[in-house]
Amino acid sequence: MLNNNIDTEIIDNKKNKLKGFSLLSVIIIVLITAIISGLTVGIIFYNKSKILYGNALNDSSIKELLDVYNSIEEKYYGKEYDKQGMVDQAIKAMLSYLNEDYTAYLDKDESSALQNSLNGTFKGIGVSISLDNKIVKVYEGPAKEAGIEVGDVIVEVNGNDVTNENSSKTISYIDKTKSTNEIVVKRGEEIIKFSVGIGDISTPLKSGILKTTGDKKIGYIYLDSFTKTSSDEIRNSLNDLKSEGMESLILDLRFNGGGYLNSVNGIASMFIEKGKAIYTLEDKNGNKITKYDDSDEKQDFKLVILTNGATASASEMLTLALKESYGAIVVGEKTYGKGRVQDTSTLSDGSMVKYTSSYWYSPSGKNIDQKGITPDYEVTLTTEDEVDTQVLKAIEILES
Repeated sequence: MLNNNIDTEIIDNKKNKLKGFSLLSVIIIVLITAIISGLTVGIIFYNKSKILYGNALNDSSIKELLDVYNSIEEKYYGKEYDKQGMVDQAIKAMLSYLNEDYTAYLDKDESSALQNSLNGTFKGIGVSISLDNKIVKVYEGPAKEAGIEVGDVIVEVNGNDVTNENSSKTISYIDKTKSTNEIVVKRGEEIIKFSVGIGDISTPLKSGILKTTGDKKIGYIYLDSFTKTSSDEIRNSLNDLKSEGMESLILDLRFNGGGYLNSVNGIASMFIEKGKAIYTLEDKNGNKITKYDDSDEKQDFKLVILTNGATASASEMLTLALKESYGAIVVGEKTYGKGRVQDTSTLSDGSMVKYTSSYWYSPSGKNIDQKGITPDYEVTLTTEDEVDTQVLKAIEILES
């Protein structure tokens, strides 16, 4: 676990400015990002098993597909073809036909990247991009070293124009076997070309104590995504912060695009009282299952959650769970608005299909898909004089 302590002081409260706040600014501004964000934004039910066929072979449509495949095998007279490649294209076409942003085919490399990112590490240039190729995070790594910034829009990768491509296609042009990749971005009206290497990128958790003029000890945790280890990291951070005398907490979910559903369960259960709802899932048949906290663990300190437009899916689920079942206060900007859950199936060649399998609802029954969460206190982020206005508002609330 990465646990970098933050030791900052408010020394000019009358002017509402934070001084000595540069480290927190770095955490919030620089850590905003994995060229795989377009794949990982979401809530993932992860399933390594193969697709179960059931009675599919009795389906006339499936029989037609197999008949065509057999006909090609027996009678096609033309250039040689790769059977697996043909099947891959058929799978891609099926998922593409559904025309749903979060349903996709991931080849072996993309599947590996997704798994690594959800494990907390991945190999890449070190940025996260939205579905429309806008860079939303830049990690410590090659992209940051090259000078790529949050807000840049990728327009070309290794000579391939991606202006009208989605993030998955853009990602496919990154060559991890090359020492450098040529990335062209649009920054405002300026077009800038970068040579970017490939590196091992980690998605960090940051935590520490913010010391204020009122001598209040306010804890701070920045969570980048919901990986396999996030629950343990949050628990360890909470224990460390409590040992330092933490009286209240800021949980920073800005630019957190989601991840494992189990991590949401684990983190929410650390705060929420046993028996209270965390969320409800609804499947295609309208069946609903509510997840209740079944642990004896709970907290009683005041909690503020920071959000912005890149706070998505699993982080939105946790935000509403803690707001409605714990009493957390939400500060920042309106969230992304993704109220769907994805399931995955890994195929025999290591590729993967990812598809929406359910919608989720908050403890009070809200679904925020394409709507987002409006904070209790809407605060636009500004960083003049290295002051994070959203953190400043959170501190003001926790000191009151």
